[in-house]
Amino acid sequence: MNTKSINYFILVLTMLLFACKTKQIASESETIRFDEYNADTRIPASPEVLEIDTLMPEIAVLDSAALDAASVEIENKKSVYKIAVVFPFMEDSMRRAWIHSKDKNFQEFKISQETETSISFMEGMIMALKKLKLDSKFELIYYDDNNDENRIDGIIEKIKAESVDIIIGSSNKNNIMKLAALAKANNLVHLSPFSPSKSASLGNPKYYMFEPSLEQHFATMINFGVDSIEDPHFKFIYHANPVSQFYAEFVSNYIDVLNDSRELDKKINYALIETPTDGVKMDNWIDEEANNILMVNSFNETFIHTFLKQLNSRSKSNKLITFGMPGWEDSQILRLEYVSSSNIHFTKSSWIDWESPLVVAFSAEYNSKYGSKPKETALLGYDFANFIFQTIDDYGLNFNKAILGKRYIGINRDFLFQKVLSAESKVIRTENTNLRIYKIEDFEPILVK
Repeated sequence: MNTKSINYFILVLTMLLFACKTKQIASESETIRFDEYNADTRIPASPEVLEIDTLMPEIAVLDSAALDAASVEIENKKSVYKIAVVFPFMEDSMRRAWIHSKDKNFQEFKISQETETSISFMEGMIMALKKLKLDSKFELIYYDDNNDENRIDGIIEKIKAESVDIIIGSSNKNNIMKLAALAKANNLVHLSPFSPSKSASLGNPKYYMFEPSLEQHFATMINFGVDSIEDPHFKFIYHANPVSQFYAEFVSNYIDVLNDSRELDKKINYALIETPTDGVKMDNWIDEEANNILMVNSFNETFIHTFLKQLNSRSKSNKLITFGMPGWEDSQILRLEYVSSSNIHFTKSSWIDWESPLVVAFSAEYNSKYGSKPKETALLGYDFANFIFQTIDDYGLNFNKAILGKRYIGINRDFLFQKVLSAESKVIRTENTNLRIYKIEDFEPILVK
């Protein structure tokens, strides 16, 4: 944590001690208030359906020029929107760490990852708000849930008293679920920037999930293979447990739907391969004459290590592409040389080109304000605010028609939202479906698509 960010947060903490202070910042469209106490493996209770026919629409930048307001019914538009922002700023633990530190040295002062993420996201969001030219005003009321499930009930009571229009957060899944229940009961918009948990939405059609679910990762892998590889043969490799079996069924259903509209000789070939965690017989999965695409749904590091060792011996094959799971590349146990040399592809919601003019400009501005290079979450906060606040300003709180199937192109993230339906065809959430594909080559990430 850099000195300026620490100083900035200490200012926030000071404000927290004097609850409900209001801070006006540069743009007249923003009011910031700081109030005191300020990846999912569960099986869905019922099947969920993502509208596959709209997964790959024509790209459109989401801004006032790209969206014709005349074609979108504008409802529930207000001059002032009150927004509850609930994140684990961890003010309690941070104050204790500062009080007990022997030397008040900002450079050596350690803060939690939760604090770093929350502050970084907030900094990026405020930077975007200062640049946006909005007709409406947005009052942001920050609550610190301290990553503590025992604190969220008190926060919810405070949110009720404020009569907010929108809830942002949290990053704690159980806290998200309680906030989602509040949002659903009161017909509020609920924005979740970080969590890919499907069950956290509690079936709220106004729950917007910015981090794609694991199903989206599998759908992206399949679409890539179908679009980029001639006659791909998919092999979905999974373990014998209910969660993995659920995803195997999803992959099977997804490809079957695609095959419904294809001629017999153009059908997509696939196989579901159930394998134990203590044994890997990779040769049994590979068709030497086909273009193999392996989708390995495993987070068992022993299995992955053995699998990568075998894969490495076949890495020169040009008929083999492997998709690993999110987080493989960050594992401290896995040998990076295997990942780097085996043509393994990954799916990820973010991609930062630090040399692009837009990112260079953002980094320079961020550094001038906060004295350091921005974290990825700062860019997420910036993209998030540019997308959501401009959309609400243009179209009001019922903005679904304005965003579904249209792509917002950011400096870190692209957003492409689709509604997710229950088995009864009811909307149970709205989910970002956009993911990037990259691989690690010579120990460097390379963007593939």
